Amino acid sequence: MLGPIFFAFVHLQAGINYYLSILGAAIFSDYLDGALAKIMQEETEFGARLDPLCDKIFAAWAVAACWRSLIIWPLNALAFIVFEGTLLSLSVALSWAKRKGQYHGKAQVKANSLGKWKINFQAAVCFCFLYNWTITGQYILVVANLFAVGSLIRHLTPKEKS
Repeated sequence: MLGPIFFAFVHLQAGINYYLSILGAAIFSDYLDGALAKIMQEETEFGARLDPLCDKIFAAWAVAACWRSLIIWPLNALAFIVFEGTLLSLSVALSWAKRKGQYHGKAQVKANSLGKWKINFQAAVCFCFLYNWTITGQYILVVANLFAVGSLIRHLTPKEKS
């Protein structure tokens, strides 16, 4: 849960080294926990749902921290908020319905490769905004939003296991 720390450092103007350290730690820990779970064969349904949720929480804090840079292209910012909100809402709704036994469909919200690419592009957007490369960050956010759409489609139409 490094999002609030990232937000605080940005607003306290702690310095680029602190921002990049938190951003790097968030990305590294995101990959490390998944890799360790696979290596140790400790993958769980809960972990598969928790990982994308943590990514969305960090992304929300990063958006709040970089809001001034983000609103230069308001439709891009709105698309980001809508896609992340939709993914989060879908996750909560599916988890609740499955737990209550009210959903038996194929849709699922688990970490997937498109979501991993999306969070990497979102981290690159933060990096760009921290260095005041605002326009470059906006273009990268367009790409991240496209990966968000792909991830949403993958959640709604998961691959059949052979």
